Amino acid sequence: MQNEVEPTDTEPSAGEVYGGIVAEIIYGRSRESSYKPKTVLTLSITQHHQPRSPADLTPVELEQLQSIIGNEQLADFMADEENDLEIASVVDANGVTVYRLYGWNYGAGFLFPPTGTALAACATQHEIEHWNRGQRDMFVAMDAALRAEGHRFNQPLSFCWWDDDCWVDLDQNETSESG
Repeated sequence: MQNEVEPTDTEPSAGEVYGGIVAEIIYGRSRESSYKPKTVLTLSITQHHQPRSPADLTPVELEQLQSIIGNEQLADFMADEENDLEIASVVDANGVTVYRLYGWNYGAGFLFPPTGTALAACATQHEIEHWNRGQRDMFVAMDAALRAEGHRFNQPLSFCWWDDDCWVDLDQNETSESG
């Protein structure tokens, strides 16, 4: 199963143990749903890395992380092993970067477009927030990308596309806000 903690000579950290348990729960959920994507996206997670200093970031990564963490706190945040920051590119079927994925311990996840600081999605406590119906096809593709083998992105994140209740409630909220 993806995101299992691999055996090492050292004891796993509390974050690794917690992450492994949460990954089993998230990736073990049934994806049974009547929903069929309007646009089928094929996404893959690539270029995974775990930088520990702002000097290890590309200019785009630096800008995006500063927008979340803040400039003053970023170096300390990255140096703290407890955070276990991960960054990866999300590419389409042609290998073009369509998102940048950031995650760190205890369920933080942020999805940005390839450049800029406008969030495409974010999570606390592992659950990506549902903002609008237009996200659902992307959620399907991101869920499949995270469940695929080999990408090494370990922060378990739930792009819950299959639960119609999440999207129905969202539809009602959009209707009441726009009416």
